[in-house]
Amino acid sequence: MMAVKEVRARTALCNCRIFMPRLGGWKSLASASSRITSSSSSNDSSSIDSNSDAINNGNLQKSPKTWKRRNSIAGFNSVLRTWAGQENGAPQAEEWLGRMQASSVQPTVQSYNHMIQACVKTGNIAAVEHWISTMCGQSLSPNAVTFSTLAQAHARKGDAASAAAVLDRMREEGVEPNAWTYTIILNAWAKAGDLARADAMLVEMEAATLQPTAATYSALMHAYSKAKDVSGALAVWEKMSEAGLTLDAIAYTNLIQVRVLAGDILRAEQHFEEMLAANLEPNEITFGVILAAHAKNANVAKACAWWTKMMEHSVAPVAHIYHSMIQVHANAGQNQVAREWADKFKSTGMRPTQHTYGILVDMHAEEGNATKCEQLLCEMRDCNLTVNRVLYNTLIKAHVNAGDFSAARDALKAISSNSLVPDNYSYNPLFYGLVRSGHLREAEELMDEMTHACIEPHAMLHQSLAAAKQRREEVPVAGSLLPVVDWIEEKTPEGTRCFRSAHGDGTLRQELPVSGLVQLQSEQGPYFWNVDTNKTSWELPSQRSADLGNQPPSSGQL
Repeated sequence: MMAVKEVRARTALCNCRIFMPRLGGWKSLASASSRITSSSSSNDSSSIDSNSDAINNGNLQKSPKTWKRRNSIAGFNSVLRTWAGQENGAPQAEEWLGRMQASSVQPTVQSYNHMIQACVKTGNIAAVEHWISTMCGQSLSPNAVTFSTLAQAHARKGDAASAAAVLDRMREEGVEPNAWTYTIILNAWAKAGDLARADAMLVEMEAATLQPTAATYSALMHAYSKAKDVSGALAVWEKMSEAGLTLDAIAYTNLIQVRVLAGDILRAEQHFEEMLAANLEPNEITFGVILAAHAKNANVAKACAWWTKMMEHSVAPVAHIYHSMIQVHANAGQNQVAREWADKFKSTGMRPTQHTYGILVDMHAEEGNATKCEQLLCEMRDCNLTVNRVLYNTLIKAHVNAGDFSAARDALKAISSNSLVPDNYSYNPLFYGLVRSGHLREAEELMDEMTHACIEPHAMLHQSLAAAKQRREEVPVAGSLLPVVDWIEEKTPEGTRCFRSAHGDGTLRQELPVSGLVQLQSEQGPYFWNVDTNKTSWELPSQRSADLGNQPPSSGQL
């Protein structure tokens, strides 16, 4: 059985060509571990020395007698350290710790720290505590690295309070926290969104005369950025600069994100150039922040230029990069190009996410293409992706834009039937659609429905309904228009704008009418365009009403 295990261990290690720094050059894990295996199985002292020499790349100058035991420890620790760096390396690390003890080599604090780090990678806090207890049972005292790693284990689980409690435990054990300890806990509070406690960690760190690192400031800057607190993030950056710390790639990326958040894309791009000048390589996150900013602004030219620049830096695009390229074209009204980018994304083999579908559903919703929206939501379910409230809200918008209020109501009901809770954005598209179409009674009933659902309608809804009612005193709702109206603006199910004759002959056309009076639609309700005089007004030209304080869109916007 031992021979079988030996073969399996060697096979696993040889299949994993991982490189280890620090011990006198770069040696592969397979080489180091297989040679230590040889020494531990033979228990031959000369073999141990030769294996240690191999691990240290032949740089040993001391005599074999002096270095024999120390290099055996170094060799085992180097293998443990490498397995500790792997996501699922805990079983192998534990196996090598056993081999170390079987070779009569006593594990050190460093050995156990590597073992603990391997457990952190798997999120096994119970195992971390087990190995700390084992250390103490071997008369070895946990050090700052041990406790910092324990704090890291809690932080990775999202438990900032337990991570912070490690500080008290360290002090009880007489172990002083180091900069890494404070940075881990600060980052844990930052990720939890507790900026006050994150700031307190920085103050406590400085009070302990420990110099915050670039990583410390970067974590805090990122936290302020996530909280959309631009001034707070920039204050952290200034403090970092005053400390004379050199920004690393992560710090620059966070700074770029802050500038984008402040709407200062030009400064963000300048920081990118500073990053390159400092010989720091941007990654997909750096490019993603800038691309997302241009996508939001529908700046196709800039987005495409940054895509090209990303290719020049040999940065492989990831999902969120493709999302930005789809989004920028959709926002610019270039839906066909957006679809082409969506096809490019699918061709990479990357799995579409909720966000991917969200962009596409919204794009088709703007066109009023509810059928395509339904199809995309079915695809999501087939891919085991959850259709959330935002997507249902977008579907409601699609049906409203298609003029199908009944289907919009069904989509609204589907939110509750899928164990979700509607919000203001669920009701708003349907409300405004009803108001624009002159269905004021139904719009008012919908507001009552919102109130019964414990959703307070926004003041804008009340204002919009009041304004529409005031206009309605002189303008009848659709279906009973005065004969003076010649054309009514509508949308086809595909979202195409068209005009229906108001004279009952059913004529439907996509071209703008060349004469007569046209009833158009806006967010505030219907208004009128006199084609002959090329003027717009809220009221029928033959009637007068009070000034509502709003101007209808000008004829130049038609």
